[in-house]
Amino acid sequence: MISQIKTGGDAVVSDLSDATLLVRGCDPTMAAKSRQFLPSMLGLRNPAQMVSTTDDVDFFDQLSRAKWDIVMFAPGACR
Repeated sequence: MISQIKTGGDAVVSDLSDATLLVRGCDPTMAAKSRQFLPSMLGLRNPAQMVSTTDDVDFFDQLSRAKWDIVMFAPGACR
């Protein structure tokens, strides 16, 4: 699955170069790995535009600190 994500699969992505992205996941290891390829895959100019959280306290703290263009939930975080 990671190799499919890294190559982009068949995804067509709009211009997100100035977007800010908040990701709520459940696995700190996968969150760290995603920071290596997800920003460039999404067309973000700067990896700092993406913030990953792996617990609800941090997620809601980040959510209240800034206006986010995209809020994304990894599948495991939806349990």
